Amino acid sequence: MLDYFWRLFDTTGFPPRWSCGSGWTTVHGWLHILSDGAIWAAYFTIPGILVYFAARKKDLPFRMVFLLFGAFILACGTTHLMDAVIFWWPAYRLSGLIKLTTALVSWATVFALIPNVPRVLAMRSPEALERDVKARTAELHAANESLQGEIEERRRAESRFHFLAEASEALVRLIDLESTLQIVARLAVPRFASWCVIDVMKEAEHPARSVCVHTDASQRAELTNWAQTLAPTDDDAKSHLSSAPNNANSEIRFAADSMLSVPLIIRSRLIGRVLFGAAADHPTFQQADLEMAEDLGRRIAVAVDNARLHAELRDADRRKDEFLAMLGHELRNPLAPVRNALTILNSFGDDEKTRQELLPIMSRQVEHMVHMVDDLLDVSRIMRGKIELRMERVSLEDVVYRAVETVRPICDERQQTLQVRMPDAPVPLYGDLVRLCQVLVNLLQNASKYSPPKTTIDVEAELEPGGVAVTVRDQGMGIEPALLPKIFDLFTQSARTIERAQGGLGIGLTVVRSIVEMHGGTVEVHSNGPEHGAEFTVHLSLDKLSELPAKSPAARPSGTVPRLRVLIVEDNVGSAQTLATLLERFWQHETLVEHDGLKAVEAAESFRPDVIFLDIGLPGLSGYDIARRLREKPQFASTILVALTGYGQSEDRRRSREAGFDEHLIKPAAAGALEPLFLRTRSGLAS
Repeated sequence: MLDYFWRLFDTTGFPPRWSCGSGWTTVHGWLHILSDGAIWAAYFTIPGILVYFAARKKDLPFRMVFLLFGAFILACGTTHLMDAVIFWWPAYRLSGLIKLTTALVSWATVFALIPNVPRVLAMRSPEALERDVKARTAELHAANESLQGEIEERRRAESRFHFLAEASEALVRLIDLESTLQIVARLAVPRFASWCVIDVMKEAEHPARSVCVHTDASQRAELTNWAQTLAPTDDDAKSHLSSAPNNANSEIRFAADSMLSVPLIIRSRLIGRVLFGAAADHPTFQQADLEMAEDLGRRIAVAVDNARLHAELRDADRRKDEFLAMLGHELRNPLAPVRNALTILNSFGDDEKTRQELLPIMSRQVEHMVHMVDDLLDVSRIMRGKIELRMERVSLEDVVYRAVETVRPICDERQQTLQVRMPDAPVPLYGDLVRLCQVLVNLLQNASKYSPPKTTIDVEAELEPGGVAVTVRDQGMGIEPALLPKIFDLFTQSARTIERAQGGLGIGLTVVRSIVEMHGGTVEVHSNGPEHGAEFTVHLSLDKLSELPAKSPAARPSGTVPRLRVLIVEDNVGSAQTLATLLERFWQHETLVEHDGLKAVEAAESFRPDVIFLDIGLPGLSGYDIARRLREKPQFASTILVALTGYGQSEDRRRSREAGFDEHLIKPAAAGALEPLFLRTRSGLAS
């Protein structure tokens, strides 16, 4: 192998090219030598450049072809170099090997080029590449514009977000509705819109509100006038995005390329609307702006509703304070004559004429106080849904005449005339006799109270389709028109002045309406204004009366009240002593008074009473506990247990029955309510 290698450099038998014939002259030889040398130099330089280019251009396409082509050129250059060298050194074997190597490299290059021909042919022409560059440039320009639009939309979205946040903060700090709406409108202009109009509809006792803000102060008045001509309607119950507003009935000169209209809705009620306008110098509203405006509209609606609720709460609180002051005044009014009468009786009690004058006064004042307390308790029960009706078949005549007889002493004292007109045929009603009487008594007392002396009060009952209407008409001070819609509300009265203080707590008409509605009826009021009297009409339905059986009349106790032993258990000493005196003087009962629950049980075992009046709230043992203990003992099985207490709710009565009480009376109990208890026999009670 080594010998073969050295033989490549062996020139034995080969003459140099200068000796190849007489035709080779010096000129011809050097022409070949210089040409081959120049070719070798160029072929050696070109591969170097190609290798350098391929080394620096890492992403060069057809990289292997470049390298093979460089090797091919280098081999060709070496062949030419050997042709020049042979003129002096005839190494024809080495020259042949170099040419063989050149041939191999040449065909390797050919085979490397052939697969790349389709790829080269598929390459774009410069013109096509230029067109692609232009198209890509246009795409990049459009993408840049889109990006700029997205940036602008993002900026507007951020602006909307900040506006909504600031508006929400203003709405949360809501104190005065109109000023808050002004703040919201000024936040919107000019950040969100060129102008803004917020309209809030009138509702019940709440006045309408309208706020207008414009970037151009000279157009603000015209915008306000235009907004006032467009009251919110049912068409405003939907949000919409539209072009410039157009109203044929008015000349609108303020500019607006687009407009947003958003309703203010709370609990499915339309209470107003918000309008936004975008002028030529302001971006046109988009769908995102409408969505933001709808969100703001919902928040404004909640704020408006909260403001109205706060106003109603403040009004209720004010009326509550007025009521408490009125309650103190009204309770002191009857107490004054009672105290004065007691002072006179203590000093001149032996004067029969004085007693006859003072006792009716005291009786009326006490009844007046009891009536006020009953009204208060009724209102409390009604508001909590605790009032109970004892429904039965009653006569309208019975209801009216009982009420008239109750109020007649008051009218006689004021020299007022009661005129009653009833239908010729009897009118049966299905209801609670006591509560229906209470309705007419309240209406008649009001008529008497607010009418001058020596006037007439009319009570008229008329049949109407499906029912009956009972009207109480007076000639008194009348009712202001503004007060008519809320005359039946709690604690509502006409204006009270020192010279026209009529008394009352402002709850009687609330009780009237509630009781009438519980009977399935309605009550209405009419007045032509101050000094023109008032007219209250109660409508009751008669639809089901024909199907109801008549109730048997209740058996009335009769006979002489027997003399009984009565135990009074009451921690209020004054109340216990007066009740004992009443029982001893009126019915000659034998009484025993105890003020402590534990002592009461011991006293009952030794005293063996027929009737026991038990207060509920007692020291030691409650009235419920005493009743349970007594019912456990056989000797008290026939004893009548009466709860005499200030607790009169249905729950209190239920607990009384469960504890073993026979009766539940509310303080102060009238003498007429006590007598039926004494007429009940022990045997009847035991059975």
